[in-house]
Amino acid sequence: MIQSTQTKTTARLFDSYDDMVTVDELAKMLRVGRNTAYELVRAGIVPSLKIGRKQIRISKVAVIDYIASAGMMTQ
Repeated sequence: MIQSTQTKTTARLFDSYDDMVTVDELAKMLRVGRNTAYELVRAGIVPSLKIGRKQIRISKVAVIDYIASAGMMTQ
């Protein structure tokens, strides 16, 4: 129950973002540098989709799941 409440709280923090975000937006959401965000994507830690040759998109749900699994939830 606590996990569910924390996940909902985190989801509300990201209401202003689209359902799919860029790596730059991922960096802002996680408050990390751009290189760190790219490394999380490259390593498959945060699942992503590659569109064409260069565009990468990450689902907002994947970001929220990553935060929950990393124990980064706000209390």
